[in-house]
Amino acid sequence: NCHHVCPTGCLPYDGTVIDATRCLTYLNEHEGEWPDWLDPSAHNALVGCMRCQEMCPADRFYLRLPKVVAEFDREETQWILRDLPAENLPPGVLAKLQALDLDDYSTVLGRNLRALIVAEQLRGASHARPRGGPHADR
Repeated sequence: NCHHVCPTGCLPYDGTVIDATRCLTYLNEHEGEWPDWLDPSAHNALVGCMRCQEMCPADRFYLRLPKVVAEFDREETQWILRDLPAENLPPGVLAKLQALDLDDYSTVLGRNLRALIVAEQLRGASHARPRGGPHADR
């Protein structure tokens, strides 16, 4: 069920109204600091969140269709990490963001990318731990 995979708990177990302010998609699309309650390992997409969609039978077909629309080199990534308004980005970077329909999010993409990197590091560290927890070798 989708509520089991939701990293923020915005999908209620009883099927009532979603708490959109707790949805990672909402948080990814708005400027500002991450809320204190948000687990740093919850991040899983540059904008939005794919966890409930990956679980949804109606969306699974579409998620299997990989499509590379744009790739960013190191220099372009450095521009994105600056969280600049779209009009302050080099034309090539802006064109790629527009192709991805992400130009409206240019002021949060760097923050989100940094959060994704931290989340991946946290997930990697948790997979590296021995089974049985951090004190299993004692």
